[in-house]
Amino acid sequence: MFRPTRSSLLTATVSLAAGLFALPAPAYAADTTASLDATAMAAALKTVADASTVAARSGWKAIETFGEGSKSASSLMVVDTTHKIAYTRSRFGSYEYAMYVVGGRHLPVPE
Repeated sequence: MFRPTRSSLLTATVSLAAGLFALPAPAYAADTTASLDATAMAAALKTVADASTVAARSGWKAIETFGEGSKSASSLMVVDTTHKIAYTRSRFGSYEYAMYVVGGRHLPVPE
């Protein structure tokens, strides 16, 4: 069972908040709506899901950094989908946390 850690939830929350508050203009662009019936929506989502599955087949990596004034944060996530291993490292100011996830189990990285 997947149980997100406090640091991963904080990273996700900060990332979403940064996207919503820092650059919201694209979200309000004119004429961005489309009317789709259930069949068209399912087909569109399947296309995206298929492409994402192929792209992530051998794993993926994401790096986020942001800051304002003296406040800063960064996050690194590396996922090996073939071997079901992931590594994440987060820094929030002077606080740093890292962990591995192997087969769905969280393993803190020794300091």
